[in-house]
Amino acid sequence: MSYEIQRKEDSLSGTVLTVQIPERDVDRKALYTLQYETPEFLVPFRYRDVDGQVELAYQLGERSKLRYFYGAKTPEEYIRLWEGLLRPLLDCGEWFLKPLSFVLEPEYLYQDKQGRISYLYIPSRPDFSSRDQLKNMAMQVADKNSVSSPELENMIFRMLMKDFQPRTFLEALHKTQTPAMPAPVDALYPPPPPLPAVKQEKQETVPPPKAPLPAPVPVRDGDIFIDFPGKAKEKKKGGFSLFGGKGEKAVRKKGKEKKDLEQKTSPVGKPSGISKGEPGKKPWPDLPVYVPPAAVRPSPAAAETQLKKPNAVYPAAEENETQLEEFGTCLRLVGAAGLPPVIPVQIEVGEVFTIGRYDTSVGRQQSSFEFREDTKAVSRRHHAAIERDADGYTITDMASRAGTFVDGRPLQPNLPYRLRRNVKISFGTGGADYLWEE
Repeated sequence: MSYEIQRKEDSLSGTVLTVQIPERDVDRKALYTLQYETPEFLVPFRYRDVDGQVELAYQLGERSKLRYFYGAKTPEEYIRLWEGLLRPLLDCGEWFLKPLSFVLEPEYLYQDKQGRISYLYIPSRPDFSSRDQLKNMAMQVADKNSVSSPELENMIFRMLMKDFQPRTFLEALHKTQTPAMPAPVDALYPPPPPLPAVKQEKQETVPPPKAPLPAPVPVRDGDIFIDFPGKAKEKKKGGFSLFGGKGEKAVRKKGKEKKDLEQKTSPVGKPSGISKGEPGKKPWPDLPVYVPPAAVRPSPAAAETQLKKPNAVYPAAEENETQLEEFGTCLRLVGAAGLPPVIPVQIEVGEVFTIGRYDTSVGRQQSSFEFREDTKAVSRRHHAAIERDADGYTITDMASRAGTFVDGRPLQPNLPYRLRRNVKISFGTGGADYLWEE
C-alpha cells in the first residue's frame, strides 16, 4: 500500500507533511496510542476526518533531513547512527506499532539537534513499506556515510549484502564496540594464599622525656621588653617597651615632623624623605621616570594569519573580479570584511551542500563548508543546506539559532526556498551576507 506524502508551508510551524488514508484502512489502536504518547523516534502529528478520509499532518519542528548530516564519522558516531536507525523498528511493538508501517525512505528520515533520528509513521492496517525498502534504505545510509575504521565499514557492507536482519546487525556492531580483552596475567597465575596472621604481644610505649625549658635571658639596658601575660615585669630603668613610653613617643613625633618638612621641600625627581645631602657626601642622583612602552598592534595581514586555522582556511581575496567568476555557482561576499570572499557550491542533481561553523569541541569538519570558529554570526556545526534538483537550487535553514535570511526576510526552519540569481542570503545578523550567483 502506498499513500502520497505532500508538503505544505505553514508560516507559524514551518514545514508540514500531510498524508490522507481511507478511514477503513486506519489502525485505530495505533492511532489512539500515538495520540496519547508519541515516542521520540517518531515525528509528532495531528489528524482529522475529512470526507471519509483521515488526514495526518506531521510537524517537523527543528528536525532536519538526515541526509544533511551524512559524511565521515568516528566509530562511536557510526554505531550511534545505526542504533538510532534500527532500534525503533525493534522496539515499536511496545506502542502497538508495526515495523513496516514506518516510512522507510531516506528522503523522509529526520534528525534533531540532539542527534535523535525520527521517522514518519502511518497508522494504517496494510503495510506501507516492504523489506526491500528497508534494505535499500540501509544500503543508501551505508553508502553516504563513512567511518574511520576500515574493518568496521567492510563488515557493514558484508552484512548488508547478505540477508539483512536488523537485530543481528546491531548485535554484531555492539561486539565490535566492546572487543573481548585477553585474560590478565593475575588470572593465569593466581597469587599464593596469604600467610596466617601472627599474634603479637601488646607492648607498652613509654613517652619520651620532655626537653627542659631554656634558661631566661637577662634583660640589658636598651633591649625591647615584651610583657607576656602571667610573667613578672622585669623592665629596667632606661629600657624601651614594644609600644614606647612617653619620652620615646615625643622623640618619634619630633622626628616625624622633621621628615614631613623635608618631603615638602625636596626637589622633583628625588625620593621622598631624602635631604639635600651632607658636607663631603655626593647628593642623591635624579632617578629616571618610568614610561610604559607603547602598545604594538599587529598588522592586519599578521592578525588575519593568526586567526586562520589549518582546518578552516579561507580562500584568499582576489582584487580581480574576473578570477572570482571562475567559480561558477557560488555565494559572493557583500557583507563584513574578513569573511571568505566566495563560497563555491559545486554539486550535482540530488546532492546537498551544507554550511556551518567549525566546532573546536569536535575537532574535525562536519559541513561541506565551514566558517572559522570565531565567526559568531554562523551557527556551530550545521546552519543551512543548499540542495540541487531538476529545477535548480534551494536553500533550507537547519533550525539554526542565528537564523538564515533571504533579502532580509527570515526563513522558516526546514522550509526550502527556491534560489534565484542575485538574491541576498544572510547567515545570522553579524555581517555574513552573500549574493547567490549561478
